[in-house]
Amino acid sequence: MNTTGRKSIKMQDNFRRVLPMNYNYKKVCTAVVALTIAMSAMITASSCAAGSSEPVSVTYETKVETAETTIVTTEEPEPPLVLLPEAEERLGTYEHYAGWISIPGIVDEPVVQYTDNAYYLDKNSATQQYDVGGAIYADFRCVLDTRKRSENIVLYGHNQKDGTRFGQLDFYKWNPLTYYKKQPVISYNTAYDEREYKIFAMFIINTKEEHDTRPLFDYHNYIELDDDARFNEFVEQCRKRSLVITDVDIQRDDHFLTLSTCSTEFDESRFVIVAREVREGESSEVDVSTAKTNTNPLYPAIFYKYNGGSYIE
Repeated sequence: MNTTGRKSIKMQDNFRRVLPMNYNYKKVCTAVVALTIAMSAMITASSCAAGSSEPVSVTYETKVETAETTIVTTEEPEPPLVLLPEAEERLGTYEHYAGWISIPGIVDEPVVQYTDNAYYLDKNSATQQYDVGGAIYADFRCVLDTRKRSENIVLYGHNQKDGTRFGQLDFYKWNPLTYYKKQPVISYNTAYDEREYKIFAMFIINTKEEHDTRPLFDYHNYIELDDDARFNEFVEQCRKRSLVITDVDIQRDDHFLTLSTCSTEFDESRFVIVAREVREGESSEVDVSTAKTNTNPLYPAIFYKYNGGSYIE
């Protein structure tokens, strides 16, 4: 006996009893079948995703969240750079103008920047013609854009005997404590903003590996200091080599200005001054009363060879 056929007929009779007499029975059956298929598809999508070990459920809420995330993470366009009024004027004289550096009684000159660090070694900053004194220039890798400035801006200049360029930075080397107390702040205005920096270190350094038994401290390559270890190493190296011990504090998000010029202690030696940017809302005044001479600065090995002494760890 075919019991399945009887059950099917009975179910159809039950459907007919609960529906109005004029209702289209075929439409109801079609809707039920469609709903069943849709539910099966949803269950399948929720429980299995190709190439994934985790269940993936695509729902209306998920799509809304995705759309909202896209809106939130959309970045607004950066504001355009605005030149300082004096920068607009100076660009008419200095094609590659990158600011102005000033330390009263020491230096007061324009800064330029080009795509090649060697370009301004022997060229005048205004005419770009041959000039043995060259120009004060920013390392080509340094970003001076106020929207994304380099953590450390490195400026180079010849140690000119006539006192131009970085020729008078030697005063800090010959009489470190005296000149530090006299002029502890550097002013460096880029083409876009005005900033001041507090000197916290000054030292004599080698540029050739064979002149020291320690790893070379290539200070001029510490331009981007995103890594904590690199940041700390830069500050530590500057402090222990400094001819003067200062109380200028350093914080992780600080920016620096490094001045580099040639020196005469040994072949290819350099004299370097490093300053920390004055923070927003901070006074540019420096309490120099606590500054003192460093009686044990770290020099390259070649310095001790010529001058005697040694570094005490």
